[in-house]
Amino acid sequence: MRAPEIRMLLLLPSLALAAPARAQADAPAECAIATLSDSVPANGATDVPVDIAPFFVFRGSCGVAAPYTLTVYQNGVAEPVHTEVYDFPAFQSAGESWMLDADFGELLAETAYTVELTTDWGEQVQLGFTTGSDYADVISGGVPGVSIEHGSQADLGAGLFSTAVELTLTSAGRGQGAYVVREGGADRAVVLATGESQSVSLSWNSFERAHEICLTAIERDGIGNWHGPSDETCIPLEKTRGCTHTAPWLAGWMLLPLLGLRRQR
Repeated sequence: MRAPEIRMLLLLPSLALAAPARAQADAPAECAIATLSDSVPANGATDVPVDIAPFFVFRGSCGVAAPYTLTVYQNGVAEPVHTEVYDFPAFQSAGESWMLDADFGELLAETAYTVELTTDWGEQVQLGFTTGSDYADVISGGVPGVSIEHGSQADLGAGLFSTAVELTLTSAGRGQGAYVVREGGADRAVVLATGESQSVSLSWNSFERAHEICLTAIERDGIGNWHGPSDETCIPLEKTRGCTHTAPWLAGWMLLPLLGLRRQR
């Protein structure tokens, strides 16, 4: 490889980071480290089952800041009742979401707790909840259901496509856990359950043009067991117009194949 080409490869990350400053206001945001967005139990929840298996969802386009140290405190008690470190392999990706199946240890009934999630460099998030006296919902047999009401795909240019769907998820139990929505072999989105049936709108980007969308779902119950997949359901995709610009960070990295072609000539 000639010296100018080496310098160009080294400059690509700088170009990708500098591009947002030149981009128009409506351009997609640069990629960001995933941060905590949802949890089971939710912050401020009451009547939490004493045997709940905690579940955390982080959202962001640049991965998760693992490892995380999870520390559980009983309110009013100085020493933690549970501490555990979760390295990167413990986090499972679903689109731009990262899921963590965790453990709180044994919880007392009718007790207030505080949970801290801390990165290696000291960034910390806290949430609190209060237990009740019941046990978590457990799914025994059956699988969740998926019904797609509408699907569309927009061409964003540069070989990038945005798929959007409106669907209904039906629990195999009482809907106290979470779902992962799958397209073929890809986990596209994670949805926290709000009841026995719920309607949601989801979207994701891919490099594949499609004429129909086929989805399944798996469901997590209150003690952390996954059930499914559901029966597959399909629907034709409506074609819609998309923006013609490309995300600034993506545009820079898309130069790499071109550099490779140039080097082989």
